[in-house]
Amino acid sequence: MASRQDSPPDRNSPDSNSPDQPGLSIPVYVICFPDPDQREAITERYAAFGITPLFMDAVSGAAMSDQERQAFTRSGREYRYDGPIRDGAMGCSLSHQAIWRKMLDDDIPAAVVLEDDARPISGTDPSPATGLHRGLIPRLNDLAAMAGKLDVVFLSERFNRPMVRVDGTTPPAPGLAQPRFSDMGAESYFITQKAAAYLLSRPDRFGVEIDLYLHHWWRHDRHYHPLHHTPPLFEEDGRPTQIGYDDTPRYAGSGLHHRAARRFHRIRDSLMKRVMFNGYIRRAKQRLQE
Repeated sequence: MASRQDSPPDRNSPDSNSPDQPGLSIPVYVICFPDPDQREAITERYAAFGITPLFMDAVSGAAMSDQERQAFTRSGREYRYDGPIRDGAMGCSLSHQAIWRKMLDDDIPAAVVLEDDARPISGTDPSPATGLHRGLIPRLNDLAAMAGKLDVVFLSERFNRPMVRVDGTTPPAPGLAQPRFSDMGAESYFITQKAAAYLLSRPDRFGVEIDLYLHHWWRHDRHYHPLHHTPPLFEEDGRPTQIGYDDTPRYAGSGLHHRAARRFHRIRDSLMKRVMFNGYIRRAKQRLQE
């Protein structure tokens, strides 16, 4: 998530815009710091698509309490990764989790979650030139109608890997698919209440960045089945991320057992994705056909 300030946000609730958007059957939440100019620009961005975003205040990693920080620092991350999670990534994770909790508290069956740097891909709407997406709102409503069979559907694509369709559609028609073997990113996704409850129940939500955690299907297979909308509906707007990875310090005092555990988990994850992939695709197809 691209962020532009580190002031402590008001964490109570999203702005009081009405979620009753003409033609749209689910709310669209945008994680954003309370910057009036930025929110105005985002509102204008989506107005052209008939969407009124509901803003959720982004959590500033630099302003987290010691209790909030401990959930991440005591997650056992040092046994999987060689560097601690950054403050910005912690705040980003808590921002997403706040929306998931709101879905449970307010009994919201499904929603779209966007980070502040997400934007609809040119051609999705309102221009019908390509005919691929049938408009953004109809595609989001299609997902809402299928909520009982879905968990998370990513609306962006980072790695441009080959996609395996799971819903019986064929290109160039839009459809649901899974890339080989995974992707990353949390800038735009559809999520159901059931998936939100599951993701909030997992202790490993504090041990890995949100843009990876959401994609780890092989660690949660049979409980959590993320998919991708293809072709993608959103993309990042090009602003640099403020989370930062390149200058992340390494854990001090890592012993041989830490290094061995990290290597084990890297190899295990790689093997699990490859061994389980065909079964995952088969179960995804069965689920959508039920």
